[in-house]
Amino acid sequence: MLEIVITELRELVVTVLVALLSLGAAYALAYIRRAREALDKRINHELADRALARVAYLAEVAVLAAESTTAAALRQAVAEGKASRDELVALGRQVVEQVLTQLDDEARKALTETVGDVRRYVEELIEATLERYKAQGVVGRVSETAVPKS
Repeated sequence: MLEIVITELRELVVTVLVALLSLGAAYALAYIRRAREALDKRINHELADRALARVAYLAEVAVLAAESTTAAALRQAVAEGKASRDELVALGRQVVEQVLTQLDDEARKALTETVGDVRRYVEELIEATLERYKAQGVVGRVSETAVPKS
């Protein structure tokens, strides 16, 4: 009779230990899952931050390049009536396309998840960059430097 009780107690202890191990494993898996989700979010934020910084840099470079080559002269020609505003708008579109073509798929995806419409964001960023450079007087200095003096 004592052997039966001991056997039953052993089975009970084994069952309780298995249950505790199962519970521990479930908690460990839940912890790992939450840690992985937190890491994924962090990675996505870092990708978005890098994509935002890259597109801002590309916008600055594109604006300065356009200013040093054609934008200033084209604005002057529009002001004098020698060129149409459509040519200036077309140059703006060209600058936007230049920035967009330099973004890889991963950056586009991160930007889409962050800002939504990437094209619109780039257009607004280029416009803001141009206005900032105008306010700082950079646009005038770039135009003067780009045009060789006779």
